[in-house]
Amino acid sequence: MSKILVFVATNGTNKNLAENIGEILNEHGQKFEMVFLESEDLPMYTTTRQKEGCPQRITEITEVAKSAKGFIFVGPEYNGGMPPVFNNLMAWLSTSDKDWRMAFNEKFSLLATSSGGPGMKYQIAMGQMLNHIGSVVIPRMISVNGGKPFNSESANAIIKQFLGHL
Repeated sequence: MSKILVFVATNGTNKNLAENIGEILNEHGQKFEMVFLESEDLPMYTTTRQKEGCPQRITEITEVAKSAKGFIFVGPEYNGGMPPVFNNLMAWLSTSDKDWRMAFNEKFSLLATSSGGPGMKYQIAMGQMLNHIGSVVIPRMISVNGGKPFNSESANAIIKQFLGHL
């Protein structure tokens, strides 16, 4: 069974949400790997840095992504969009090698957020980017905020839907 790659944008409540999702994946017997981007502290992508060469960690993440069965992106809505670490990650991945699109093309992605609000602008921004690079995004998102705590029953149903496509 191939792994699902879980990208986690921030520590704190999004890391907690990712861990809750990991527990559900374990219950389904699904292998997964989490990449905690805030802890990775990847360099900011610029064309100048790209010319200097791709960071080794990006090359490693690209290889894991190519072999992944699907993806889960866990992050907050940030200024009405996606968190900067996701944008930075995708900029690096998209320049890591000429076959980088194979990591995402025709694979399914699931979005999850712990944000101050419902995270709909995060969902739109991430969905647009992921669809552009060839990933199919599950329409339902796992969403947690101050007024809406984690609901394991709902999250389980969404994850089952996601796993059914892999």
